[in-house]
Parts: sequence; C-alpha cells; structure tokens
Amino acid sequence: MEQQKRGLATAFAVCMLFGCANGHTSTEYAGDCAGVRGTPVYVNTKEGESPNGTLIGRPTHPGSVNRYLQGADPFVFRDWSAKSYLFTTNRPKTNVPVYETQGGDEWKFLGDALPNLPTWARRGFTWAPEVIRLGEDRYALWYTARDKTSGKQCVGRALSTRPEGPYADHSERPFICDEDRDSTIDASPYRDSDGRLYVLWKTKEMVQGAEKTAIWIGPLDPDGNLLSKRIKLLLTNDEKWEGKHVEAPTLLKRQKEYYLFYSAGASTMRGYLVSYATSKYLEGPYKKSGEILLGGNKCLQGAGHQSIVETGPSEYVIYFHAVHPTRRENRTDVSRFIDYAYLCFPAGKPTVQDTRCSMRR
Repeated sequence: MEQQKRGLATAFAVCMLFGCANGHTSTEYAGDCAGVRGTPVYVNTKEGESPNGTLIGRPTHPGSVNRYLQGADPFVFRDWSAKSYLFTTNRPKTNVPVYETQGGDEWKFLGDALPNLPTWARRGFTWAPEVIRLGEDRYALWYTARDKTSGKQCVGRALSTRPEGPYADHSERPFICDEDRDSTIDASPYRDSDGRLYVLWKTKEMVQGAEKTAIWIGPLDPDGNLLSKRIKLLLTNDEKWEGKHVEAPTLLKRQKEYYLFYSAGASTMRGYLVSYATSKYLEGPYKKSGEILLGGNKCLQGAGHQSIVETGPSEYVIYFHAVHPTRRENRTDVSRFIDYAYLCFPAGKPTVQDTRCSMRR
C-alpha cells in the first residue's frame, strides 16, 4: 500500500508538468496540438472545413479563440431525438451557455439556457450546469451560483419544458447550501437503473488549517426535490496525490458495478486530473481505484470536470475542460478549452483513448 501511494504521488507530480493518461506521462507528438488520447474540440473556421474531424461553435462567438472553444465545466445532454446539448460555466453576459448538435460534428451556439437568475443568486458566478429529464416535457438544470446573503457558492435548480431551455428558477433560496461548510458546488443528477433519481455534489471546508472536500449523494423525489434525511458521504480528499480537491462527480453504472468518476487536484493548473472509485451499491461504500484516467496531452493540459455520454454498446464519450498553454498570456479563466475522448471498458476496466472503443461488451 505504501509503495502504491508513493507511485501515485510520483504520477501526480508528472501530471503537474506534462499531463498524463492512465498513470503514465503523455507521448510527445509532432504538429500543433496533435491528440494523445483526446480529440480537440474546434471552432468552425470555414464552411465545410473540418479540422481534425470536429467542429464546435461559431467563429463570431466570443468563445472562439485559436480554433478551440473556450469554456469550463462542460456537460453534454443527449436527448431522445438524437440531438445533443452542450452546457458550460458562465461566460461574459451569459449565465449558462448552451450549444446544440443534430448528431453531426458541428455545434451551434443557442444562447443562454438560464437567462434570468433567481433573486438569491449573484451574477457572474454560475458554474457547472447539468441537466436531467424528469418526465415528458420536464427537464431540470442544476447549477452553482453565489448566494447574495452568505457569499457562499451554493447549488440551484431550474426547470424547463425543453432540454436546451430556457430554464427558470423562481426559488427564494438555494436548492442545496450547506451552512456548516464554505461552499456547495458541482451538482450532478443521476437516474438509477430502477428509475429512482439522485443528485451528487461537492462541499469544501477548512479543518484544522487544511482544506477538506467531500462528495455527497442524496435521493430526489420524481419532481426533483431533495429528500434531505438520506444524504450520504461518498468520498473525501484523503489521498495526498488528490491535492486539495475531489469534485465534479459523475456516476455511471455498468452491469452490476457503479463507477464514480471525479476530478482531483487544482482546477486551474496542469495538475488537474480525473480518477474513479467503484462500488457494488449506489450509496457506497466506494473504493478508490488510485488510477489517473485523464490528465492532459501536448495541446491541452490539466484535464478535468468530466461529462460522460453513452454512444453505443460498451462505448462512451467523455468531455472535459483543460488548460491551454496560452493561459499565462491570456491571464483569464477563459484559457480553459473543451476536449473529448472515448471512454472504454476493456476487460471491465475503464480506460480513455483517442479512437473508438471495440463494440463488444
């Protein structure tokens, strides 16, 4: 066990410098931003042009810089109509940017999925949006926002009749806001195989001078209201290589196993990474794998805040943001860009790669 911890600490240090995949350093590739595992998400520069096979956004949109779509905390929702919607953390004058694709490579910027914030929320701090379908023509969007009264980041929930919005939140207080902790963020809704709804989130607090973060889960009723008496703790940042944060939970069930993907490290540095824990039971206990699933590549480094979409039998696409090398030049948070790769389960173990998975289960 001690040898494993030393190995993880070494891997984390390597990620801080180079980015990593599955616990190993990235391979250096020739060319500008060649993929290692992921496929960079590009902006459409010319009609019909398909750089690296992927187009996203519009060149006139303010997120278009260096052909990459700037953004943080991507979440992709796939509707029954085969449309997909990409939501990201706020940008100037946009609380929740939303994009749409008809199933092809090109994404279209639709506007603001949450044009009006509730009275309790302060503008400019709307993070990590995620959407789930509650029923026919009923969708819920969870997001993080700054509470005007406490000054804390808290979780809000908005409703809409369409997956892309617009969503409305008429609440007078946050949906979840832990009074005993410094912040409550990164809400992630989940529907289990039996149809029951849950939501996961992250909290942060200072304990004896050290920053402690945790991931929690709570059940929801069919309308998406929290049943607060059954909240359970799933993970904390109790491993040295995780740094100050475990956050951005994403829950996935395959066969009889639950996989809890999470991001660790510093979200604005190259050391940001994605790992996972497993359990036979939805509410745990979860056992950490100790493996670094995503770290970055030559083009984008510090990969994290993942979103996972099932695209076929035994195949998933994992979206994430990462830090572009020009971050220091830009000196703003918009130097985070969106990337994606394929999440596969050979022999039942998750791996990330830049090519499609084998379709065998």
